[in-house]
Amino acid sequence: MNGFFITGTDTEIGKTAVTAALAQYLSARYRVGVFKPVQSGVTNLFESDASYLSRAIGYPGPCQDSFAYSFTKPLSPIQAAEFAHESISLDKILDMYERVRKRSEFVLVEGAGGLMVPVAENLLMADIAIKCNLPLLIIARPDLGTINHVLLTIHTARSLGIQVRGVIINGYRVHSSGPDIEKTVSLIQEFGDIEVLGVIPWIEAPDTMSLIDLISQWIQNSNQPIANLG
Repeated sequence: MNGFFITGTDTEIGKTAVTAALAQYLSARYRVGVFKPVQSGVTNLFESDASYLSRAIGYPGPCQDSFAYSFTKPLSPIQAAEFAHESISLDKILDMYERVRKRSEFVLVEGAGGLMVPVAENLLMADIAIKCNLPLLIIARPDLGTINHVLLTIHTARSLGIQVRGVIINGYRVHSSGPDIEKTVSLIQEFGDIEVLGVIPWIEAPDTMSLIDLISQWIQNSNQPIANLG
């Protein structure tokens, strides 16, 4: 099965926007399926991660077809489920994933947070990534600490037998006073033995769907390796 499991090095780094933009971009070549095993902090399904992913590929069905669990409290999946007095089942997640996989030629699965986020008792997000059997894409910030966060994620993934396809840095401000981005890329590639597939610039947009469209256009026009994914 072609596809990627997409994880982040942190929360609030634009992982959903990048995943949805990739899905939109790849839809020109494949019948793309999108899946969010668990989402939290959702008070309006139309503005949820799964909804943005579904809308990016023009999926005609309800966004409920693209996630297994959705919770209102903005907490880790295990905590959000406990707050809602629910339990999360790996079997249900994999059953929903299988449905998406069967109707698709290319699948993008977006995790919640990072690989080591607790989902349920004795279940981490990394365990779901392993079960999906897809190579990993890592989305990272361009800020101080990124090198350490990325290398830790790569090390964790490889120690668990998860293939890491590459790293995408999102939201780089050209005139930022933060770390030199070229040096950051170089060090990640050297110490992680991995390819940095792209550095997506900071893009201003009036809403999330507009941002997804603009990132997708940037990927299409980019001469960086991210444009060759798939």
